[in-house]
Amino acid sequence: MTILMWGTLWLQTGRWDFWAAAPKPAAYFDDARAVVTLVGALALGTTVWTAIRAQTVNERRFESEEDSRKSSRERERAQDRRARFSTGSEQLSSDSPAARIAAVYALATLADEFAEDSDADGQQNCVDVLCAYVRLTPSASHVVATTQPVAATASSGDDLNARAEVEIHRAIFGMIRQRCTDKIDVGIRWTNKRFDFRGARLTDVDLSGLLLEHASLIDFSDAAFDGHLDLSGGRWEAGDILLERTAFTAGSRLDLTDTTIDGGAVRLYPKSFKRSYVRALRLRVISGSLRVVCDDVHSTQISMENARFEGGTSVVELRLQERAHLRLARVQVRGLLHLRLNMRERTSTRLQHPYIGGKGRIRFELTILQAFSFLEITAPRGSEDATIQVDKPQFNGGVLRLRGLAGSGTPVVRLGSGNSPIGDVDLVSNKL
Repeated sequence: MTILMWGTLWLQTGRWDFWAAAPKPAAYFDDARAVVTLVGALALGTTVWTAIRAQTVNERRFESEEDSRKSSRERERAQDRRARFSTGSEQLSSDSPAARIAAVYALATLADEFAEDSDADGQQNCVDVLCAYVRLTPSASHVVATTQPVAATASSGDDLNARAEVEIHRAIFGMIRQRCTDKIDVGIRWTNKRFDFRGARLTDVDLSGLLLEHASLIDFSDAAFDGHLDLSGGRWEAGDILLERTAFTAGSRLDLTDTTIDGGAVRLYPKSFKRSYVRALRLRVISGSLRVVCDDVHSTQISMENARFEGGTSVVELRLQERAHLRLARVQVRGLLHLRLNMRERTSTRLQHPYIGGKGRIRFELTILQAFSFLEITAPRGSEDATIQVDKPQFNGGVLRLRGLAGSGTPVVRLGSGNSPIGDVDLVSNKL
């Protein structure tokens, strides 16, 4: 205080011996007031700085404690989920059907929680366990009809267990269908997951209305179906579906009705279609690729009515055996549609009233016509730049029927490198 007063008086008088200047009493009062004001300002500044410093320290301590609590909660949540994952996985091997069904729903719920926290690996792990259960437990629909309640007609423990497996499979595929759609929040969708059903033994599988995107994959390679595989009404965007070496036994069905392929790759390489039915009504290929290849189509109806091939490349390669029939009625082609057909006895392929727009092309490659088989092309319409190419068919007793080729608005039909036939023609050789 003394030093401040001395300094103030020196500034006012300009002399160290300020007492010799004999200032007036009022000047001393002003000097004292200035000194008190300065001291007060310094004291206030010190108090404010101390308060700010204390607040900063407290905030940092609070943030540190909050981070610690958050880390602790995350560790506890991770431990809880690991425990629930282990418990659910163990329950799937329980002898109790009720426990197994509960485990399926618990794992699906856990997968949703992982998805909400953007833990893609945890979500995929739950999906993998559910898919593994389907692969390891054959569906046993031959024991009793699957449309009845689980306990309705069970006469023994084995029957009950078999019926439970059917219900569990149905629940798993139902959860996949519910979560692979744009009708739920993006955060919990399974539309970008991998579903591995390789080698599974399945009965009725309903995966209708699937949305597949972001390089998702559904793999039924080496699986066997003795029921209905319903893939109708789906939209596959950058998602792949594989049916390689898949067996469809007597009475089974494959349904692709109203499905749209837009950037995905669909490879249907089934091992066999025997006394089966394949429907692809109003199938739409916008981009991407569709390949259907089967070397054993026996007594099977394949219908692709009103299908639309708007882009990309589609390949259908079939070996049709006795009483197998392929029908493409009113299809629209603006991209490329390749058909490679080996038609055995008593088989048929009908391309009826197709519309070929722009520079679209339908190409029959390596067509083999055995006895009592026929390939029929009826009343094609479309751009004059469009073509239907039949590359040197091999006639071994079969017939190539061409109907309604005359008139304007008819695409060019070529047999090998020969001229386009006109009118109605039945061919039993490559010569017109």
